[in-house]
Amino acid sequence: MNYHEMIAKGFQGEPYSLFFHQWMWMGFGAAIVLLIFIFFTKYLRGDTTTPRMKDPAVLAWLGAVAYMLHNMEEYGVDLYGKPSPFLRSCTNLWVSASASLHIWPVTSVWCGL
Repeated sequence: MNYHEMIAKGFQGEPYSLFFHQWMWMGFGAAIVLLIFIFFTKYLRGDTTTPRMKDPAVLAWLGAVAYMLHNMEEYGVDLYGKPSPFLRSCTNLWVSASASLHIWPVTSVWCGL
């Protein structure tokens, strides 16, 4: 069963929850909401007397948005439309490394960083 078939069946019989497979999309939605709050409201600003791009609170929130967008492009969909590109590349690395070099723990730690 491939990824799209699991989504169509609602992950029935899967040991993982829907959240496990879709958390990066939730983060992407949260990033969009945060961007709206950052640029169109004053709720996330620390000091309204300084320009928005010089406000440390706004810059901190932009860092959170950048991290959420990074997770989306790393774990969500790549430029070719394939889901979970990072997990697939780690799986391919683990299989090739464990078969030829027997360094499974090293690759696991490297991909975990």
